Amino acid sequence: MLSRQSGDRPNFHVFSEGLRKPLRPVIQDEVYRIGREALLNAFRHSHAKNISIDVKYRSHSLRVVVRDDGWGIEPQLLEAGRDGHFGLSGMRERAKRIGARLRLWSGPRCGTELELSVPGHCAFHNPKTANCSHQNIHNSWRQPDEIR
Repeated sequence: MLSRQSGDRPNFHVFSEGLRKPLRPVIQDEVYRIGREALLNAFRHSHAKNISIDVKYRSHSLRVVVRDDGWGIEPQLLEAGRDGHFGLSGMRERAKRIGARLRLWSGPRCGTELELSVPGHCAFHNPKTANCSHQNIHNSWRQPDEIR
């Protein structure tokens, strides 16, 4: 576990559980980008006292959870996102492309939790199970300027 506390900054904790396994490169990139966006949103917008990321390696899945105890996200923003911003919709699109499940829970003054779950047969690099239907997703990648 890593922690940081300073002034008005939130406490930040990183937890990891399970035996770390190599991820397919494309999956690794997308999981990183989703997690990064969730953390940036928490640090920039939540006004939280505590923010954490929990990474769990299981035989059947990779699970990443980002939590904060901040202000929460208004229901209409949680559903549709903010005009001109692609954070939430971008995370949903990335998760869908890699065959992952993305779930968000939030409410006013209740904090926010984002859970990303990637099936193990798609997430982990294993030549014996190279039958993930999402292994060619690099063909569907868009450059950042195409997203805007």
